[in-house]
Amino acid sequence: MSDLREFLFNEQAKVTDVDWEYIIVGIQSLENLPKEFLGSNNPDPFVDVEVVAEEPNGIAFDHPTTTFRFPTRKNQEHPTWYRLGMVAYVKGTAKLIKFTVKDDNLLKDKTLLEAKVTVPERIGTWKNDILIKGENNVTLVVRMKRDVEPVESSADLESMGLSEKLFTLSSDQKASLVYKQDSGFRQAVMYFPGYRDSFRHPHVLEMFTSLGFDFYSIDCHGCGRCVKFLEEPQYGHDVKDMDDYIEDLEKALNFMKTKEYDSVLAYCHSTGALVFLNYYMKRREEFFSGVIFNGPFLDWGYVRGNLMEFVLENVGVLGNLTGKEFILQSGEEKLSMWQTMRWILYRHSLVQKPIISGHLTSDFAAAATRVQRKVMREQKAIFPAEIPGLVL
Repeated sequence: MSDLREFLFNEQAKVTDVDWEYIIVGIQSLENLPKEFLGSNNPDPFVDVEVVAEEPNGIAFDHPTTTFRFPTRKNQEHPTWYRLGMVAYVKGTAKLIKFTVKDDNLLKDKTLLEAKVTVPERIGTWKNDILIKGENNVTLVVRMKRDVEPVESSADLESMGLSEKLFTLSSDQKASLVYKQDSGFRQAVMYFPGYRDSFRHPHVLEMFTSLGFDFYSIDCHGCGRCVKFLEEPQYGHDVKDMDDYIEDLEKALNFMKTKEYDSVLAYCHSTGALVFLNYYMKRREEFFSGVIFNGPFLDWGYVRGNLMEFVLENVGVLGNLTGKEFILQSGEEKLSMWQTMRWILYRHSLVQKPIISGHLTSDFAAAATRVQRKVMREQKAIFPAEIPGLVL
């Protein structure tokens, strides 16, 4: 084991020793924002949340666990954020939580509101309609819930009772398929996880099995449960071409085909949609009867502005010219704050799904973009002519 690999796995072991508490935050409304440029434009607001509390000592995170940002909403008079934020800290050390609303400007962001409020007293209960007013009547309304218990405990996840099948690939790398079968079931679903993710949803498993589906979930080489096999775990989920996952899927599907099914669904979350669609467009696999997309990663969307989106979509050209891979965002040899937050809520095994901060590389960005563009070209031929699909 390399020194860095040993350090990273030792760091994530420290996370389990912390007595965690966390606050979930939702923005209900943000009103009375001032105009920009002599009143001609609406502002570009974002909201920073910071809990005044004790952070865990001696753990190398890529970002503080005590802060969260609701991203910029461009030119919005009445901005909305259809998401929840989260901050985490050592249990019992939080008294105040700070909210800062800023206008995202090219040269210098302008503060529109800054205020501290007390954290909710009650544990495990939502406190709604918390009114925060700033200068010029800028008004932020939020809801918060303070809690110490995870959404899913380690016992909940272990109770899923999934079996695992490991496949050795021609490259000597490993791919992992977890599954749950019932001898009487004639339907199946195959779950494709997102980027730096792995299946950890007992309620999803329960839903499908209650409907008479056998359940399967693939972690391709270097992904999810297979990150632990990498000498450089920061390169987990990195791939030069989505075709590199075809062998993983072929071995998993061959295993599934040892049982006869009347219908098989693909269930794809985020980047899992690209993994599935690339395979399907290459193989036109008739094994699948339909596909469900849950938040499919079919476009880069808002990634810190239009310039960054342009770079991510076109960085492959530079890679082809130089023959080199570039690290666009470094994992910094630390733990991922984002993955740690998810672990606080869903206590999966850190051996099975590490929380190490990974590198975002030019190769992965180019691989994802190629499949996204191919889907756009072929979508009318694929859906619904060949395979019915549902997008959630």
